[in-house]
Amino acid sequence: MQRPWGMLILGGVVLLGWMVLCTAGNPPDNRVVCGAPATPIHTVQGSGAVSPFAGVAVTVEGLVSASFQDSRKGLRGFFVQESADRWDDDPATSEGIFIYDNGFGVPVGAGERVRVTGTVAEFNGLTELKDITAVQPCPGGARPTPAPISLPELAAGDLERYEGMLVAIRDPLTISQNFFLGRYGQMTLAAPDERGNPGRLYQPTHQFPPGSAAARALAAGNARRLLVLDDGQEVNPRGDNPNPVPYLGPPPPRIIRAGDTVTGLTGVLDQGRIDSARSPTLGYRLQPTIPPVFTSANPRRPVPPAVGGTLKVAGFNVLNYFTTLNNGKAVCGPARLPCRGANSGGELERQRAKIVAALKALDADIVGLMELENNGYGAGSAVRDLVEALNATLGPNTYACIDPGLPFLGVDAIAVGLIYKPATVKPVGAAAVLTTGAFSPTHAESQGGDGGYSRPPLAQTFQEIAGGGRFTVVVNHFKSKRASGRPVDGNDPEVSNGQGAWNQRRSEAARELADWLATDPTRGGDGDFLIIGDLNAYTREDPIAILEHNGYIDLPRRFIGESAYSYTFDGLAGYLDHALATAALTAQVSGVAIWHIDTDEPAVLDYNQEYNPPGYYSPDPYRASDHDPVLVGLRLAPGPKPP
Repeated sequence: MQRPWGMLILGGVVLLGWMVLCTAGNPPDNRVVCGAPATPIHTVQGSGAVSPFAGVAVTVEGLVSASFQDSRKGLRGFFVQESADRWDDDPATSEGIFIYDNGFGVPVGAGERVRVTGTVAEFNGLTELKDITAVQPCPGGARPTPAPISLPELAAGDLERYEGMLVAIRDPLTISQNFFLGRYGQMTLAAPDERGNPGRLYQPTHQFPPGSAAARALAAGNARRLLVLDDGQEVNPRGDNPNPVPYLGPPPPRIIRAGDTVTGLTGVLDQGRIDSARSPTLGYRLQPTIPPVFTSANPRRPVPPAVGGTLKVAGFNVLNYFTTLNNGKAVCGPARLPCRGANSGGELERQRAKIVAALKALDADIVGLMELENNGYGAGSAVRDLVEALNATLGPNTYACIDPGLPFLGVDAIAVGLIYKPATVKPVGAAAVLTTGAFSPTHAESQGGDGGYSRPPLAQTFQEIAGGGRFTVVVNHFKSKRASGRPVDGNDPEVSNGQGAWNQRRSEAARELADWLATDPTRGGDGDFLIIGDLNAYTREDPIAILEHNGYIDLPRRFIGESAYSYTFDGLAGYLDHALATAALTAQVSGVAIWHIDTDEPAVLDYNQEYNPPGYYSPDPYRASDHDPVLVGLRLAPGPKPP
């Protein structure tokens, strides 16, 4: 429950024993008397999302269902329920309410009966009492019985009638996201869908065309299935950073991944922000009173799934791998933009170790990399640094990098790169780079343009040394969905249909990329093309449809199906990391896999040191990035014998 500090400054004298009693339909009373007339909690809650008593001082009496009063890390309040197991006859009204006492000074425990006076308020969707003037313990305590609830909601907002109440969910839920676990102690859970099918939540445009009735229905269904598991703590509105991390426990941390299941959910139903956005998403949250039970349903795979073939090609977004440390200075890239990635030498070592561990296990003959620092190809550059680190681990000359002969690749702070194994493949001719149209620097925000800049793609034809077969790899990183550089509101068609900001620019990039490849820019003389990279578009969105219209086949969808994913955002899975091949090359694909080492893992396991408690980091592949790598197996048709 993320709140700003200093919300409660009481004006006047706080009276613990005497107060002004304001009740619905009752005259003021200056005595604190347990059992005296009080406003029923369900009356305060009302049948709508907002209390009809907002801004009014009331007195309520009931049983404490859960207390989170710790002023250092708790919610600074407690929940009160009308009675142990008897509720009013209106199923639309809740019998519980949150008391935001903010260190008022009267400790209470679960099962106690209390009488509380305060002012009704709405905070991030939650009805509560604040500005507390009296908390009076009363005789006759009892622990409330949890109200059984089931998900998904029949209609959006059905959970409102349980807001502030002690509830129990008996059915297993699936962890759909754990990104905020180390930051806020939160995990996004997904109930089975209306047909009873369990599993994670998917982006609507991953499965259906943007703006379609099916996409809208999936979005509505996702909202009814979603519940956030919280940890009963709140230290700072911009992040709690709890230590030890809830549910993972102290180091060595327990392994809890998205895709795992959780049962035994009992706690109070809270409501508030469920992300860190400036305009936060609000949702229902469960503050547990009994430790949940986690079951591993999506275990780690220490090696990638087998894809067969004689060659392997990987695409991997390495999440801002910079050799220039991020010390706050705008010195990166040709436009001297702010740097990203590691803030210290220690963080860079930790980041390098994780990425090298992942690349070593991928064991790909060719790897397309995204989010490398755009600092050239010589000594000290990001791509050269990774090659040297890999060769130090695997042996001299195991990997080499493609140098397009340019000091920079575009004008952004980040760029794409290609590395390969000289023992298995060799470059044919020179690399090619597309820097016009949607990839032109005139679109770059750093140059004062209108934004929507996609990083220039890098293409290279390779020949398999053993069989002589050729194909061309082109690695890409299209403009992100982030709305910086342009006004965005709910009326923006690109946003309202689910494709995010800058969809038009990404669509232009897809069209121009297909046209460029049709000219055989590397002069490889072979019609087999493989597009890999972070296209920042889900599988049913316009840019992918454009590439498919130009003859490219979406390999993860062909070989894995609709369940494929490589990235999770706001609890919704899909893949932005693509592998698309021409029909002729698709016939030579032996297998496709997405190795789930990143997006299913809590971010608290990554290389960062400023937020992550000591002991949670390991120099392994897990949470090396926020995107999972994509792996394609090839069995190329034989070509001319190399000399």
